[in-house]
Amino acid sequence: MRHHVTFQSDTSADGAEDPSYTDFLAKVPCDIRPVTGGERYLGKQLQAETTVLIITRYNSSLLPTMRAVNDVTSKIYHISRLIDIDGRQRKWLIECTEVVV
Repeated sequence: MRHHVTFQSDTSADGAEDPSYTDFLAKVPCDIRPVTGGERYLGKQLQAETTVLIITRYNSSLLPTMRAVNDVTSKIYHISRLIDIDGRQRKWLIECTEVVV
C-alpha cells in the first residue's frame, strides 16, 4: 500500500451550513485507484467529479459520513460507501468522490 490518507469526521452541529472536520485516523496506509471522471453542471457552474476506490485494512470505526484526505496531495475524498471485501473484516473497499471546484 503506497499511499497514506487521514480519515476525518464531521464535528459540526447538525444542520450546520459549513461542516467542520477533525482528524480521526492519521497516516492510514492504502491504495488509491481512480475509477471514473467527468463533469456535471451544478446550478450554472461546471464542476469536475472524479470517483476513486480506496483499499485499506479493515477498521470497524470508519463510517460513510467521514472523508479521507490524501497526506501527500491534500486531495479530499468524500466517502460514498464502505464495502467489506470478502466479508472477512480484513480489508475495506471504500468508494469515494473527489469534487474539484
